[in-house]
Amino acid sequence: LAPFAMLQVAAASKSLSPDWLLLALPVVILYAAVRGRAFCGWICPVNLLLEGVDWLRKKAGLEVAERSVPRHAKLWVALGVIVASAATSIPVFEAFSPISAVNKGILLGSVTGLWTLVAVIALELFWTHRVWCRALCPLGGFYEALGRFGLVNVRVDHEACIHCDACKEACLADPEILHPALANQADFVCAGDCMACGRCVDACPTEA
Repeated sequence: LAPFAMLQVAAASKSLSPDWLLLALPVVILYAAVRGRAFCGWICPVNLLLEGVDWLRKKAGLEVAERSVPRHAKLWVALGVIVASAATSIPVFEAFSPISAVNKGILLGSVTGLWTLVAVIALELFWTHRVWCRALCPLGGFYEALGRFGLVNVRVDHEACIHCDACKEACLADPEILHPALANQADFVCAGDCMACGRCVDACPTEA
């Protein structure tokens, strides 16, 4: 059972079944122990789709600006979804989730969340890079909160780092999360936003 979906259902139904907790708790513990947004980097089908969009945009020669949207906005979006679910008695995010559009479209032929998915792709192509994943996705906000406790962290070798910013250019989460480690203020990238995707590691020319 997806923990964020469980929270929406609990809020919508104004009840909390012990069975739901038993099903969701192992998932929460796993992602809290590893790194919450590892879900976003390794499992979320929307991220996989957007990597394909990245490739198409580069092939087409489309340039997109890096417009700044507060990355913690997704925490508030997640909270807003829970509040809205309680107010409407409907699991709100499940009604427009682009993740549902991919999963349900493949499994059931459903179009739930299809227009959100189209909007996410349009934002990716024409407005700014990864704005949905970085700042707007409520599921990403939920896993960011869990990610604060994750044990899988990227370590930076300060002696090997040449400050070329190749890692920042590669970062899918938000380049801002790399700053403390690159500025020698920390040895690890510990922000809850980190997807543990490893793109910064792959991009580094000195293996720092």
